Amino acid sequence: MIGSATAMLASIAVALLVVSCGAGSGREAAPSATTSPSAWTPHLVLTGDAIRQIRARVAARDEPWASAWAAFVKDWAGPALGHAPHVERGPFTGGQDVHQAFLQLDADSRAARNLAIAYAVSGDIAYARSAHDILVAWSREARPTTLADYDSPDTGQLQSWDAFSFAYAYDLTRASGLYSPDEAAAVADYFGRFTAALRGAVNRLATDPSIGTPQRRPYEWTNALTYRYEDRVIGGDFSMALDLALLGLASQTGDSGTIAWVLDAPGNVLRADRAVQHALRPDNDGDGQGTRPAPEVLIMRTYRPARGGTVDYMTYNARLATLLCQVSDNLGRPMSGPFRPALRGSWTYLARFFDPGAVASPNPTDVINTAVCVPRFMLGYRILGGDRLRAVLDAGDRRSYYEPQFLGPVTLTHWPLK
Repeated sequence: MIGSATAMLASIAVALLVVSCGAGSGREAAPSATTSPSAWTPHLVLTGDAIRQIRARVAARDEPWASAWAAFVKDWAGPALGHAPHVERGPFTGGQDVHQAFLQLDADSRAARNLAIAYAVSGDIAYARSAHDILVAWSREARPTTLADYDSPDTGQLQSWDAFSFAYAYDLTRASGLYSPDEAAAVADYFGRFTAALRGAVNRLATDPSIGTPQRRPYEWTNALTYRYEDRVIGGDFSMALDLALLGLASQTGDSGTIAWVLDAPGNVLRADRAVQHALRPDNDGDGQGTRPAPEVLIMRTYRPARGGTVDYMTYNARLATLLCQVSDNLGRPMSGPFRPALRGSWTYLARFFDPGAVASPNPTDVINTAVCVPRFMLGYRILGGDRLRAVLDAGDRRSYYEPQFLGPVTLTHWPLK
């Protein structure tokens, strides 16, 4: 375990210490969730200092921020202005495939997040107003889905990125002056109910019988290689997406208990540092191409046309681990430093499958979706730098890099500022 956050959280209550998201500018004291909106300082993904620097870079027409901002406004933020929320009141109880159940939640949460980022970068209150309208509508009308409503392993994780996006949107707009006390209370209540629903999903996942055992299974694409199944449970997409969502929600409501539980609780087998450890330092038989173990837990996944392939899943998972490190850093519990060797090992390994000089996926039937995978490298490059990761990003159109589930315009928000 990487130190203890519990004592820190107890001593400063919910006034979390935050670290700039890669700006290298030192610490900013984020106010508690009960302080006046005007005193609020963003700290979940973009800190106040990072926002100031990005604004200055865009104003000075520095690249790649200026082009990324122009592309973001054209393709995402501009079209979302005035977006009318379409609230799924919920909860979902069946009647269709669960993967189709939260599509409107996806659309509205991402629109709110994109609008909030546009507000943070431009200061244009129109963007904040549209984000506010979406978030307040969902807060007042929607019920998050719990396992009691629909009992599926997907119930929590399919809502997790939307919960995170709403938290990100609120973090960036709550100091705008647009939220009345009643609206702020509605958002806090919604986030609290979302927290309870997602903690239930984490608790269920933590009961998987493979945890604490040496159980191994063959890869999905070959029986000749095996992996420890516990790594997939603890270091998989579901656990890290749920951890991220819980940290996002709790950072906005002052829920120090949930933050401590995700970051530091000895009894939480899916704790954030454990999840990253199992994701990036798994026990497997390697890739069959000379690397053993392969430094990414989802080396075992096969290609499915509707879901992606082996390399797609690996970059998806490494992105989650890297974002979990960033958010933990920003909440005063640094993980990027302790996990830097593992992050470098995973991202450098993954870079081999992308131009320039890309090699074939170890799965002979794999199809790599370059357009989806390459923007994820922005998270690794932000922390690690390095010529190889830069080369992957330079091989495509950096202006258009967009990560839909959690972050939106990653070139704008994650290109290293210093």
